[in-house]
Order: sequence, then structure tokens, then C-alpha cells
Amino acid sequence: MIKIILLIALFGASGFLGFQTAKVFESKTKFYKDALDFTKNIKAEISFLKTDIISLLSKYNFSSKFENVKNDIKELYKSNKEISIDDIKHTINKYITIKDEEVNIISQMFFELGQLGYIEQIERLEYYINHFQSVLSKEKDRADKMMPFCKKMGVLIGLLVCIVLI
Repeated sequence: MIKIILLIALFGASGFLGFQTAKVFESKTKFYKDALDFTKNIKAEISFLKTDIISLLSKYNFSSKFENVKNDIKELYKSNKEISIDDIKHTINKYITIKDEEVNIISQMFFELGQLGYIEQIERLEYYINHFQSVLSKEKDRADKMMPFCKKMGVLIGLLVCIVLI
């Protein structure tokens, strides 16, 4: 009886790990979608309304970890201290694990807010929009392939362990 309960627990744990791994891919996709939406929104705000940075960071809400990143960066700007790119990188790395190249690009985007002239700011935001569209497309493709694979592997490994232990 105990052996059956342990086998069920092992199977469940293996399946759970597979599903949790799949959620990592979904989380990254949502993060980049929100980064793209935010960048499009702030470009429009800067183009037409010339809104200040803290208002820009306060205005939009997102459902991914991007919301946490945005809120922490808003607090950095509110603190009125000199903000470095490293502060922003640390904030991003606190919430999500993505490639260093992507962390650098997102950090640079937040760092440049309000630092450039009007035309340069719009041009840079257009660059970030194009970049995030490209990354989002790649992440969606990767998630579409890897999420079902992770789920299936979790279940299959659980079954294999159960069969071996029987």
C-alpha cells in the first residue's frame, strides 16, 4: 500500500515538474509581450503628450513579471538618486531569468527614458519596439514547441520511474 502511494507521489511530482517547466516558457512570452506593449504605449505618450517618466511608469498595468520590474524601476526614479544601468539590471534579474543580452537591452531602454532628446527618444523607442517584436516572435515559437514537450516529458518520466520501481 505504501509503495503504491509513493509511486503515485513520484508520478505526480514528475508531472508537476514538467508543467512548472512549461510555465517558464509561458512566463517569458508574457514578459516580452508586456515589454512590447509598454514600449508602444510610452512611444505614443512621448510623441503626443510628452508625459514625464514617473507618470509613464505609473500609467499602465501588466499581468506578467514585467509589472514588478516596471514598479521597482518607478521607485528607483522616485528616489531621486542617480540611477545606473546596473540598478536596473539588478531589478530585472530579481524577477525573471532571461539572456544577458535581453537584460542589457531592457535596462538600456529604461535608462534612456527622459535622457535623450525628443527625436532621439522616439527613434530609440522604435528600435526597441522592433526588437521586442522579434524576440516575442522567437519566444512564442519556442514556447509552442517546448511547452507540450516539457509536459509530456514530465508525465513520461513519471511513468518510467513508476514502471522501473514496480
